[in-house]
Amino acid sequence: MGATDIQRDLHLTNYQLGLLLSAFFLTYASFQLLSIAGWLVDRFNVCWVLGAGLLLWSGATVFPEWPGLRNHFRLRLLLGIGESVAYPAYSRILVNHFPEYHRGFANALIDAATKAGPAVGTLLGGLLMSRYGWRPFFIVLGVAGMIWLLPWYRWMPRAKALPPGRSRRSAQRRRHPSPALRLVYRPGQFCSNYFGTS
Repeated sequence: MGATDIQRDLHLTNYQLGLLLSAFFLTYASFQLLSIAGWLVDRFNVCWVLGAGLLLWSGATVFPEWPGLRNHFRLRLLLGIGESVAYPAYSRILVNHFPEYHRGFANALIDAATKAGPAVGTLLGGLLMSRYGWRPFFIVLGVAGMIWLLPWYRWMPRAKALPPGRSRRSAQRRRHPSPALRLVYRPGQFCSNYFGTS
């Protein structure tokens, strides 16, 4: 979205634009496939990790005026890092704070929102960028993310709970397959976001 305007305003070749747009997936995919995002969510308070991810994402979005391709490339790398914690964090929040009989509906709402959001966002984003340009749109998007953090940190879930019937010790002893094997076991999740944010 806005790639042609960005290419024109930053005087990028097609090759440079391709590098810029792929930078997001370099960190987004790496942080998930190498289990960095999952490790962060498992080791630290998931609500703070999700908030920190959104803060990083919003900060990388709100600075579209940094000169030079390298700076824009770095911002796209940070954007991927910030967004990489989203799905692991959603899953952890559902397990920690929702009873089992509500998790299916809650997960369905998250999945529906992740599909409806880009559909509506592409339409509205295109309309707004055609009228105001890509820079103001990016700034407003980044600031909106930062504003959302205020109520999130005020009302986010505070207590960590394990699922019923599981002790903390048994949860620590339980062996899990490697992330690569889990990916193979659930092929429907592989490349579900291949088109990404551009």
